[in-house]
Amino acid sequence: MHPPNFDGRSDPKAVEDWIQDIEEIFRALECTDQQKLWFIAFKLTGEAKRWWNSEKAIREAEGTRMIKVPQFKIITLCTYPIPNEEKKAQKFEEGLNHKIYERVIVQQIHNFSELVHQAMLVEQNLKKGAELQE
Repeated sequence: MHPPNFDGRSDPKAVEDWIQDIEEIFRALECTDQQKLWFIAFKLTGEAKRWWNSEKAIREAEGTRMIKVPQFKIITLCTYPIPNEEKKAQKFEEGLNHKIYERVIVQQIHNFSELVHQAMLVEQNLKKGAELQE
């Protein structure tokens, strides 16, 4: 169980393979979310490590929560050049949680930034709804 490091410069297929390798390790070891983040950060090098350090610094300065593993996966897959906005948005949709996906897909959003924004709003609303039910 020794996945390669991730430098952030691989092609999209290599990124997907790396994420699948990491997820297999997480399942086998039954890692907590915090352990997953530590392991991912440990396996990042070069451009990816710089991005991670920048992301951490921004979130700490803003007082926002640290990125979670599903967000890391989506962001990582979406940072690679995809020919146009519609294809990039489609790739993002494919990586969404099912509950978020079914609420966002009906909106037929083809702009990547707008789609990310809507997905985040849906996620926040789902969390608020779950908290109210508790």
